[in-house]
Amino acid sequence: IPSIRVVGGQGLGAYYHTDPAEVEKAIRRAAENNLFIAFYSHNIAQKPNNISISFELLETMLKTASECGMKIVGLEELPVAAR
Repeated sequence: IPSIRVVGGQGLGAYYHTDPAEVEKAIRRAAENNLFIAFYSHNIAQKPNNISISFELLETMLKTASECGMKIVGLEELPVAAR
């Protein structure tokens, strides 16, 4: 189906054993090495469950990426793979 976007990435949330400090380090390493990094979560919540992240973690991730000069895009902004 040509309208589907497939991007490999790392899930965030308790189920994935997310360590906020490690996420921040990964963002900084990606920026230093001019790499693409993709994270995903099923939801963003004030009180996240196993497969969701907190607003606080998302804010930290966005702040870190911005400080590093990384471009931040959502899935809908990525190109659809040609078939």
